[in-house]
Amino acid sequence: MKQTLEIVEASSNVNRLTVTPTRVTVKLTKDISELRRKQLMAFVDYVVEQFVVIDKTWRGAIKFEKDGLTYIKTSMAADCPKVSNRRFECVV
Repeated sequence: MKQTLEIVEASSNVNRLTVTPTRVTVKLTKDISELRRKQLMAFVDYVVEQFVVIDKTWRGAIKFEKDGLTYIKTSMAADCPKVSNRRFECVV
């Protein structure tokens, strides 16, 4: 990851990710466990590595879902409305 990593406490109960050309910001909820935090940070590394060129600001909420297996997923939207969302999902 070439950008500066910034981890802040979220004001809501939703984990969020923002990727810009110079910075990656992760907003974590107050009540996240240490295990979930490690899983989430590994997922953030995975998502950022999938971008070949980061020339826009991308934002998305990170969700944990349980359906037999536990999934982490996000849909990243760019600031430009003409660009399609990017969806990422991972089993933890």
